[in-house]
Formats: sequence, structure tokens, C-alpha cells
Amino acid sequence: MPVLYKNLCRRAFGGFKDVFRWLVDKIDLFAYSTAIKRTRVLTLRSMFYVMSAKRSIYQILIFLALALIACEKEGFKYNTGTNPNESNYLLIDTLTVEMRTIQLDSFVTSGSGYSLVGQYQDPEFGKIASKSLFHLALPADKELDSRAEYDSIELILKTGKHFYGDTSQLQTLNVYQLAENITIPDEAYALYNTSQTAIQSNLLGNILAYFRPTTDTLIHIKLAASLGQTIFDMIKEFKQEVSDDNQFKQYFKGLALVPGNANTMLMNFLATDSGTVMRLHYHENKLDLERKYLDFSLSESELQYNHIDYDRTGTDLTAFSGSNDIISSEDLENKAFLQYISGLVVRLDIPSLKTLPQMGKFGKIMSAMLYLQPEAGTYNDLALPAGITLCYATKTNAVEDSLVSPVTGNVMHGDLTIDKEYHINTQYSYDITSYCSYMTTADDINYRGLLLLPNGQDIYANRAVFGDKANSKNKVSLKVYYLLY
Repeated sequence: MPVLYKNLCRRAFGGFKDVFRWLVDKIDLFAYSTAIKRTRVLTLRSMFYVMSAKRSIYQILIFLALALIACEKEGFKYNTGTNPNESNYLLIDTLTVEMRTIQLDSFVTSGSGYSLVGQYQDPEFGKIASKSLFHLALPADKELDSRAEYDSIELILKTGKHFYGDTSQLQTLNVYQLAENITIPDEAYALYNTSQTAIQSNLLGNILAYFRPTTDTLIHIKLAASLGQTIFDMIKEFKQEVSDDNQFKQYFKGLALVPGNANTMLMNFLATDSGTVMRLHYHENKLDLERKYLDFSLSESELQYNHIDYDRTGTDLTAFSGSNDIISSEDLENKAFLQYISGLVVRLDIPSLKTLPQMGKFGKIMSAMLYLQPEAGTYNDLALPAGITLCYATKTNAVEDSLVSPVTGNVMHGDLTIDKEYHINTQYSYDITSYCSYMTTADDINYRGLLLLPNGQDIYANRAVFGDKANSKNKVSLKVYYLLY
């Protein structure tokens, strides 16, 4: 329809030139005849009518001419589309995305619902080790028959299907008893990767085995018979230590799951009342032998936490120190590092967004897409995070709202695509149109950067090494469609 309309206008305008000349020639005759009809005589008054008539007709003709000429001009199109073939749009892909890696001094690990246990050596992030600490509660029904006799005690762990590292090696899982109760300090609201709880030196039990991520569902660890016999006798004799959960917690502080020094993987277990259970087996001597058990389930899940240690020796991350907790990608071999369980997050800034309004009197960002590419060779055997959240962050790295999709209204997680063959086009992509539009006019007080964070309570070992604008393998990129009008 726009093309047809334009052609009609051109034809009309071409013919209008001849019509215009003919009308001008006829104006005098029309004007004079009108004046004579009104005055019957060509007087000064009739001349006034002639001039008025001519002026009115000329105004009409000029208006028509301008209207037809306007048909020749390309109309302004304003919509929310992003067609790069339109001459009104500029594709800008030269804006610099600054990348920094931030080392958090601590981060929350309590109440996640998972026990993260193990250690492994990462070529990019160094040695990472984690242990889990938790309380146990008495069984709801702990009454024992007088004929009951103790058999054994074990710890049963339900796997969370999140294993990380080399699963081909034997792994050791040790169980210790806590020497003190787990508590949250008065000045805190949670427990962190750096939180400490004293552990008894005597080993309660351990297991040495191959852990198979896809097939293992339950892990059984036999515990010291002396512990089981003591608790069994207390219950049978109605001792005060087992009268209620508070009394039991004073006697039995809880357990710690600790990896062996030679472990090569991180294991993930459910830290819930059904996922972590200390089971006491016994039997009753009746006509037929009856085997029974009592379950001491994980309790106070908000107090279960993972203590995590890391050693950066031999990696680029040795640049971090107590006084240096933010490092530019330029000082880390043009890379930025993301791994939540070792306290590393990535900050992005795009300061050149403020220059866009200088391109013209009127402009509008119609679309802005951010592409983050993990560096090839850093994730072949070690999994990338399934999703990464982008959050607004102040200059002091205080986290604010997450960025949402303009299409769905849901929080964006990067839409990860993996190039399994060439590792060239593996990337996370984000629509950051709203952020870029905001930053073109934001003053210094309202300035915001972007932080890359894990999704929700995701404290697994998944990590990513992103290339910056100068990385020789994989580069961060930003494509902005800008409309000038």
C-alpha cells in the first residue's frame, strides 16, 4: 500500500504542473467576472474583490501543491521493530563492555537444602573443598520394647544428582560428631561459607567408594557401634538426654560430612529431613524375629550450612588478596571468572551508553542484546552454569532487582546455547534494552552496573570463564539498534 500511494502521488504531482499553469491563466478572468457580477461596474471596489479572489485562489493552490509535494517525501516510521535494513536504524556494536571479577569476602550457604561435600582441583579456579554441618532430631516415636536389642547404626544420604569433577576415582566421605551446637551469630541472619563450628577429632565412620552420578540414589555410611549402643540404651532407659530434642541436642550436637584429602569431586546430597537420616537398627525377640529401626532426621534446616575453602595457587586468581577484591579483566589475561561456591562474581559496566544521545537531537534505543561467551577450552569437562541471572548493582556492588525479559516478564537466565563441535558460538544472551535505555540518562547517583549471579540457591561448583572485548578466543559483545529521528 505505501508503494502504490507513493506512485499515485508522483503521477498526480506530474500532472499538477500543467493544471497549475492553466488555473493561473484563468484566475484573472474568474476574479474579474466575479467582481463585475457583484458591483456591475469595474470600480475601485471591484478591484478589491479581484485582488481578494486572486489571493484566496492562490492560497488554495499553494496548499494543494505542498500537500502533493509531501507525497514525494519518505514518511517517518516509528515503531518498536528492529529491521536493520531501515535507513532510520543504526546498528552499533562498538560500545565497550567493561568486565571485572569480584571476590566476595563471604556468602550465604545455610538453608540451601543441599549438603555439598568433597574437593577437586580446577585448572582455572584452583583447589576447592567443602564440608556440610547439621543437627539431627529425635524420632517422633522412640518407644522401645523391653525385648528390643541393638544391631547397628548408619548414616543414609540421598544424592542430589549434582556431582562435579572426576568421578572415575575412589572418593572418601568421613563422618564426625560436632563438638558444639550450630548457631547463627547475633549480628548475622544466616551462616556463610566462612562460618566455623568445632568438630570432634574421633572419626564416627567413613566410606571409600566410586560415586556414580547417574545411578547412585542412596549412600550408606556405617557409624561407630559404640555411638549406636549408647543412644539405644539411653532411649530404652528413658534417660533425660533423649527426653526431647533440646536435651538431645545438648548431648548430641550434630554431624559433619568431611571429604578425604585425595578426593577429586564434589558430591551433592539432599539436606532435608527425608534426605539425611541417621538410622539406628534393632530387633525384637518375639516368636519371629522382627527387625526395626529408629530414624534421627536432619532438623533445623536453616542451620545446615556448607563450609567452603579454596586455594588459588598456580592460577591467575592469585592476584586476589585481602586488599584487592576487584580485578579488571585486563589484569586477568582478558578473562572474567564466575563461580559462586568460591565467591567469584562478575560485574559489567557500559559507560559509553551515555554518548548515544550525542548522536542526534532525538534518538531511541530500540533493541540491545548482550552476548557473553565462555572461553573455549575452559569448560570441556567442567559444566557451565545452566543459567546466570543479571542484576542491577550500585557502585558499591549492592544487588538490586534482576533484569526481566521484555517479552515474558520473567527473570532472564541467559538462554545458554552450547557449540559442542567448535566451541566458538557457546554463549549466554540477554535482552538488556531497558537497562541501556535507563543508563543513557542516569546521573551519577543513579548509575547502575550489572552483576552476574547464580540462579536462586544454586551453590554448585558450575563455573564460567568469560572472554572480554580483547580476548583472543571468545569476546563479549553488545549489539544496539539505535533509531535517529
